[in-house]
Amino acid sequence: MQDFTARFKDYAIYTPSAQIGAAEAILKADLQVPAELLDAGFTARALDYFWPDNGLWHHPYLLATAGHFKNATRPNVVTNRTANTVLVGDSSGYNLATGAMPETKAWKKYVEKPDEIMRLFRKSTIKEDVHYWLEQHADLAMTLDLPLWARGRKDSPFRCLSDEQLLTLTLENLEFFQQASGNYRKVKYLNVLQGSTEAVEDQWFTAVKGFKFSGYALAGNVGVMGGIYRVLRRILLLGDQGLLEAPLNNIHILMLSRPRWAPALTAIQRAVRKNINPDFTITYDSSSPYKVAGMTSQFASLTHYGNTFKKGWAIKTHKAPLGYGLGHMDDPFALHLGHPTHMPVPMDSPIAQLLSVRDLNKNAKKQAIRTIDAFGDAVLTNHNCFVYTKAMLLANDAVFGNQPTAPESMKQAVTVIGELFRTKNWASMLDENRALLASVVGDKKGK
Repeated sequence: MQDFTARFKDYAIYTPSAQIGAAEAILKADLQVPAELLDAGFTARALDYFWPDNGLWHHPYLLATAGHFKNATRPNVVTNRTANTVLVGDSSGYNLATGAMPETKAWKKYVEKPDEIMRLFRKSTIKEDVHYWLEQHADLAMTLDLPLWARGRKDSPFRCLSDEQLLTLTLENLEFFQQASGNYRKVKYLNVLQGSTEAVEDQWFTAVKGFKFSGYALAGNVGVMGGIYRVLRRILLLGDQGLLEAPLNNIHILMLSRPRWAPALTAIQRAVRKNINPDFTITYDSSSPYKVAGMTSQFASLTHYGNTFKKGWAIKTHKAPLGYGLGHMDDPFALHLGHPTHMPVPMDSPIAQLLSVRDLNKNAKKQAIRTIDAFGDAVLTNHNCFVYTKAMLLANDAVFGNQPTAPESMKQAVTVIGELFRTKNWASMLDENRALLASVVGDKKGK
């Protein structure tokens, strides 16, 4: 069994963002587990990598979004987790802003009346429900913000609110979270930072910095959408103001699954630990491994982490071998070996070692539109989460391992990041190295 717990000890931590359907599927009693898996001593719970005793591979970090999970009625891997795991709770600010929360559906007819939308939100129990779920299940969690990008977005019930109104609701949420923190269980909350531009980011931060939680979450353009420059700028500013010191031990970066970022985040974490706070930790998440499996029936593969970024340092995806003929092959090929015609790229994961192509096509009836069933979906999800998590480890190993293989530019960038946290005049150094840092992580912005 592969256990990634110790491997992430000195690295920034990737936390896959679980999707509710996949989190429930592997605990369903009617999941059709193939005989060869059962004969090998595994049950469907083997696909729960968050469970330390699953027997295949284990990663003790997972993110779950309160808006998706708070109304769940079936058992799932999040609410059924065991000790020695860490659940990061997303407060659902993104879902709230896009109108994806069921509670906001009836608000659409008032969308052009911002005062009424504010009244409806204040009257609702959304923040109370989110807070309750987080305190029941999470260890680390985001506060609930109303991001400014909701303004003008067609699918948002908040699209006609002004920046001031969105910030007002966010401040009210922060006040609630601060007062209600620990009512049910101790959770480390992270103050979410937003801002399309540096000026707007600074205004948002000035408004929210008075609330003391356990750290910060970098969202939107303050995070990965703004590029490595914006991330470094904000963290360095936090350091200047003493806001990386204990008990402000955590920063989470939302919606990030690009391996080239992994060493940069680890370099930031190591620099802060060395110069400011030895208990500081960076986590980052993405839902990509779940969506690649569930929405497109694709599987992920690792690439080379060598001295060039060309054809490497990325996660590639491929169509799973699905179809009636593959489900009825006389001599079905093993998933971890692949097939020159039907599967040129094999699936390199613990679960793939145990299964054949027939196991992905158990619904291979003549009239079946989709030959993969719930078990096959769960296999692809488990495989993809393994690949994405391992990709972050390999990217870090290529820089910080005993035999580093990373490009020289990556090594230079890591050195620059370390220096930034040792110099008072970091702003000019950051500007001078902006293009280098952006090119190393693959940013299209900020070069």
